[in-house]
Amino acid sequence: MRALLELEAGAVCIGSERARDDLESEYIELFEHNHRQSPLHLYGGLYLQNEGGRLETLQRLTSLYQSCGLEVEDGAEHADHLTVVLEFLGFLYRQYEPLLVGEDEEGIRQLRIHIRAVVNELSWSKRLDQELAGRGGHPFYMPLSRLLQALLFLPEE
Repeated sequence: MRALLELEAGAVCIGSERARDDLESEYIELFEHNHRQSPLHLYGGLYLQNEGGRLETLQRLTSLYQSCGLEVEDGAEHADHLTVVLEFLGFLYRQYEPLLVGEDEEGIRQLRIHIRAVVNELSWSKRLDQELAGRGGHPFYMPLSRLLQALLFLPEE
């Protein structure tokens, strides 16, 4: 998988302590505080202003998390932050094995519905990928974004 090879090459460049410090400052410049241009957002609702906006996105995701018995803790990142959504997606995939072993067809069906809903909520990550590329890419974050796109949007078989 090309995206994984690119990420591996990008990870090699952060092997030293200085490189990790540079990576942190580059993260802050790209995603948090940029004095030359607005930072890229890691919150899905900020990309979906035309599709109901951030409040609706937060409500949909919070409802989805709650339907699986989960809550976003007070003081944690918002429900639409990329890391929170990916953590939830990981949680869903970890639920597969017990369902497969028990041959719980209804459970598997429900889980697939939840996974599709999460992947749909992450459609905005394509725009993040394009905006990151438009800023010249980054030797670590660009391959990471491309790997995310490859994993999320695999061709249907």
